[in-house]
Parts: sequence; C-alpha cells; structure tokens
Amino acid sequence: MDRARLAGFLRARREALQPEDVGLPRGRRRRTRGLRREEVALLSDVSVDYYVRLEQERGPHPSEQTLAALARGLRLSIEERDHLFRLGGYLAPQPARRADHINPGMLRVFDGLGDAAAQVLNHVGETLTQTRLAVALHGDETAYSGLARSLHYRWFADPGSRAHYPEEDHTARSRLVAGDLHAAFSRDGAGSRAAEIVDALLARSPEFADIWRTHPVPGPCRATERLLHPQVGALELQCQTLLDPDLSQRLLVYTATPGSESAEKLRLLAVLGHRPWSSDVRADGGFGDSPSVEELGGQVGARPTIAAGCHRRRRRPVLADGSDARSLHEKLGAPMSVDHSHHIENPNSTTPPPQVELIGSVPTPPMPESSEAMTIHVTLPPGSAGSPPHRHTGPAFGYVVEGEMIFELEGEPERVVRAGETFWEPGGDVIHYQDGNNLADAQSRFVVTMFGVPDQPMLIPVSAEELEERKSRRAPRP
Repeated sequence: MDRARLAGFLRARREALQPEDVGLPRGRRRRTRGLRREEVALLSDVSVDYYVRLEQERGPHPSEQTLAALARGLRLSIEERDHLFRLGGYLAPQPARRADHINPGMLRVFDGLGDAAAQVLNHVGETLTQTRLAVALHGDETAYSGLARSLHYRWFADPGSRAHYPEEDHTARSRLVAGDLHAAFSRDGAGSRAAEIVDALLARSPEFADIWRTHPVPGPCRATERLLHPQVGALELQCQTLLDPDLSQRLLVYTATPGSESAEKLRLLAVLGHRPWSSDVRADGGFGDSPSVEELGGQVGARPTIAAGCHRRRRRPVLADGSDARSLHEKLGAPMSVDHSHHIENPNSTTPPPQVELIGSVPTPPMPESSEAMTIHVTLPPGSAGSPPHRHTGPAFGYVVEGEMIFELEGEPERVVRAGETFWEPGGDVIHYQDGNNLADAQSRFVVTMFGVPDQPMLIPVSAEELEERKSRRAPRP
C-alpha cells in the first residue's frame, strides 16, 4: 500500500469533483476547491474521521469494499477505480466483478433523479443503487447477498418475490426474466456470474429449466408494469429504461400517468417512505414464512407473501369501542379533565430546570387493539398539495415545525395550522382531505405520530368513487 500516493490521488479526485456533479448544493460560503471531505465521506458511506485519516496518510489499511465505496463516491471511471485498488495494495478487480461499479455517466443521470422512483441494475439483475422512492416502491433490493442479489435468481428461487406482481402476469414475466439472463449468459460465457446463476437455477427450479431449454431471447420490454404494494395496493406504472453503452448496466425509472390513481399512490409513498414488508423478522434473516438465508443463497431478508386480494380496497377499520369517529372528535375537542404536571423538580440538580410549554392535549381516543405507532417527519415543498385524501386506521397527533399547513378532516372546515401549533385526528372512518403547504414560496414541515392496526398500512388512499359518494359529508369549502 502506497499511503502517500493513495492520499494524493483521493485528494486530487475530490478537488476535481464539483457539488453539482453529485447533486449537492454549492452554497454561498464554499471555499473548498471541489468537494468537502465530509461530502465525500457521506457519498461513500464511510465516517468523516476515517476519510480524513486516509487523506492524511494515516489510519488503517482500507479494505477492498471500502475502496469500492470510495470509487463510487468519487465517481471514478473503471480505469481510475483500478488505479485506486492498486494504490491500496490490491489487484485490480477482474472484469466479472466490474458489474458492481456504477459507471460515472450513469451515476450522474441517477443523481438528478432524487425525487423519482429510479434504480440502477447490472446485466444480471443485481440492484446497485436506489432512490428513496424506489426503496419505498420495491423494498431495499441492495440488502441481499450471495446469489439472491440477482432479481433473476429471486424470481425463480423465492416464491415470495412474485407477490409484488399480479398472478396473471407471472408467466410472461418468467419468460422475460429468463430471456434477460440468457442474453447475459451468451455474452459472458462459462465461468461468469451469469453462468453461476444459471447453473444454480437449473438445479433448483423446474420452471426455469423448462424455459431455458427453449433458448429464450429478450423480448420487447413491457412498457407498463402492474405492481402490488403492501401499503398502497395496486399500481400501474410506466418503466423507462436507459442502457449504458456497453450494456453492462441499466437505469430504470418508474412513472405514473399524471392525475391517475397510481400517480396519487406514488405521491403517498413518497410521504410514507420505506417500511419493512413484515415485522416478523426471523433469526435467520428471513421474514414471515419466506425462505431462510441459506435457502435463498445468502439473502439478507426475503419479502413475505402478500395476502391474496391485497390490491383491492381494504376493509374499513372500526374504532375500538365502535363509536362514530366524527362525534368522537367533537367530544375530545374539550380540555383534559385534570391539569397535569409536565415537569418534576430535581432536588439533586444544580443546573437550570428545563423550560416546558404545553402546546396541546386531548383525552386519549380509543386505540385499535395491539396498536402500532409510527412517527414521521414530513417536508412539504412550496405549494405542495400534500397527500391525496386518505384514512388512518387509528388516531394521529402532529405538530407543525415550520411554515403553515392546510388541514381538513371530513365534516370540518379546512383550517391553517401554523408553526408551533398542533393538530390531531381520530382515524377510523373519517377521511383526511388535506395536509398541504399553505405557502407558495416557502417549504413547510410537520411531525406526526400515527397509531394503526397491525398488518394494515398507516395511510389508506380513498378512491375517487368513494369521495363522490361521500361528498355531502364534506364541509363547505371557501
């Protein structure tokens, strides 16, 4: 390992890379030439102290995994990455392993898609990186290991992976996946990663073996993909594909027709973010009834099977005591029965006491049995309409941190909740119509804790048909 040359190379590449190259804001007071050290550390998923020590010619010998992460963070070309490995005392990765390194041009395009559902895959179906919305849509596909890193392998080896697609689409998708893998195998030949996956599937999956004997070739890409999501149900999305010039990687971008129900669900997923598809994590790393790590060739966690009919409208939740949620909301608008103490003096403390300010309180509404709670922080861009009309399976309590939020529940006039003010709703049958930004020129932020029914999504979209049926219950709008 040549510490001096490694430090110099890292420093030179950091200074040559501009914030705009990686999707970071430049800011007004930037004095550093190129990126800051902490920015490189963030992009490479290493600690700032560790990266600083590398540039200062000290610290531990970096592993191959760390050097690969630094190569991605610094947007190095294949040749530059190989040089970095040699400076770190390693042989340059063999061509078969280069599929893990995202090509700089592809990564620059990906960096500009932060708000979209986008992900980069290599030629054998291994997911290399995903945007936050793509993780919310598909789950964290970068968390797998071994053969299970390949979605081609998972499709035939893990029945749970198919629950993301309607059953009537499985046959066509099987041929599409097998044809894609056949193209990679034909290009790379024996001894390649593609060959390893093919050999494993021939031994494991009779379905794959039957298709493979027909010499499948890649067919036309399906312009529209139908997906089943455990939180928002059925989506119909358009998948656009960008191929790298050497065909080793592809960028997938999922979009929905503007104004469609699927577009509203995508917008809702952007607010919800990623939640594990099952809370029943087994000791072997699997979820629910899905196969174990060993069964899936080293997979970190398999998706659980989604119950049949999950794409249909879910049964409307009922409050624990069966009462009408709207009247409950009116009852609980009154102050609490007791003026509770919010701070206890500490006689052993010599420091100033905390300053406590009561900003809101209500008696506890009925909770669903065995409730689950989730707290989220939501940032609304200027003029954002927020989530589409929806329900919560249980009560929700929130606080506006910054700006102003338009808040509307079924049967109540819309109102503006400003920074420092609270809001709440009983959940259940009540439709939550609005939680958008009231400011057209500034962002607004709020924090909300939601209580929900186990195994049901915290937010359930309301269909256009039901909104029409219940429009008489909505308060007159200004």
